[in-house]
Amino acid sequence: MTFSAKYLLTALILLPMPSFAQIAAAEVKDRDVVPVDEIVKGFYLSASAGPTLLFHPPASSGPSPTSLGQIVKIGFGYDFAERMSLGLFVAVTSNRAGTDYIGKSGGTASGDFASLLPGAELKVNLVGFQDAIQVKRSWFYVKAGVGYLFLYPQALLPDRDIDALGGLGFEYFTHLRHFSIGLEALGMYWIRQKTYGVALMPTLRYAF
Repeated sequence: MTFSAKYLLTALILLPMPSFAQIAAAEVKDRDVVPVDEIVKGFYLSASAGPTLLFHPPASSGPSPTSLGQIVKIGFGYDFAERMSLGLFVAVTSNRAGTDYIGKSGGTASGDFASLLPGAELKVNLVGFQDAIQVKRSWFYVKAGVGYLFLYPQALLPDRDIDALGGLGFEYFTHLRHFSIGLEALGMYWIRQKTYGVALMPTLRYAF
């Protein structure tokens, strides 16, 4: 084989190598720029708990003292957009009351009472604040909801009611992407029995 033939064969073998290298580099570059959601939105589970204060609990006779209690609330919902979500929830409360509180029992029962509240709620984010990488992690929001109220013991509080909810909250979306934490203050109003109260609840949410 002559020198020129060897040179030509070598050039033909090496010629495709830059093209293969360029293709590989382009593929690596494409993989590197795949965007990752800093905040996961969609279906979510939430949990919250805290103290409640109920003013003028229902009573057909006897005193109706302000009652301090606790609330635990579990929710499931969906984020329709950056600023709006709709969900279902179940809340359980337990309230303290003295032996002089006889509610609507006519004296056959007295003392503490509890409630079960299934319902639905709407949350709207009002104002968001960006962090150092221009991601809106902090939000102030408003919330409104309604639920059907079951009261226990029935001997003490036999009536069912409609509970209207509304309030303000703050939520922070953590760097764990799926998790957010927050704090919300809710007002509660029992429509039929004209009883009202407030709740202050730290919140935890997981989106998937």
